[in-house]
Amino acid sequence: MTDIAVEHINQDENPLISANLEVEQLDTTLFRSKSLFVPERARGVFGGQVISQALVSATKTVDPEYTLHSLHCYFLRSASAAIPLIYFVERVRHGRTYTTCSVKASQSGKLVFIMICSFQKPEPRQLLFQISMPNDVPNPDTLITEEMRLRDLSDKEKDPRLQQIFSALSNVHNLNKLGSVHQLNYVQLEKTEPLMGITLGCGGCG
Repeated sequence: MTDIAVEHINQDENPLISANLEVEQLDTTLFRSKSLFVPERARGVFGGQVISQALVSATKTVDPEYTLHSLHCYFLRSASAAIPLIYFVERVRHGRTYTTCSVKASQSGKLVFIMICSFQKPEPRQLLFQISMPNDVPNPDTLITEEMRLRDLSDKEKDPRLQQIFSALSNVHNLNKLGSVHQLNYVQLEKTEPLMGITLGCGGCG
């Protein structure tokens, strides 16, 4: 079976986010991907899915009382969707408050991805930092999705090359139902405030 055929099957049969994060546990610290997704115009598997599956694998090796604290990762080479990725988790250090794991993803005997992640046991009176939720956020149902906006750009674009790019991007956004509070400008470079507000839904989730 060719790479294209397998990629098509994986993308059609696993439209839900949760299905694309699942891994098969082969041993205590050894896992295998169940599905892999290749975006339009990409040369390999979607990196976000690899990170997520590696994190799911690492999470399965630590106690439930620990939650993710931080992660650092590196992509060494692109991966094909025709062959499953194998994730090997190594518990580097296990402490009373923090647990550190390394995850290596390989395919056909070659290393394609490395991640170091730290898990933390919640501490009392721990300081938390985040930007306050703005008061003027519109209802997600009133926003135009990126899929709709990209299809509109594709229909209006006269340059065949840009038209094809917009059409391909709209197909990618068909599954994530991304809506922009601050709309992305794909064709003009304008100075704007460093703000990005988005809503994220799941296509086909009901």
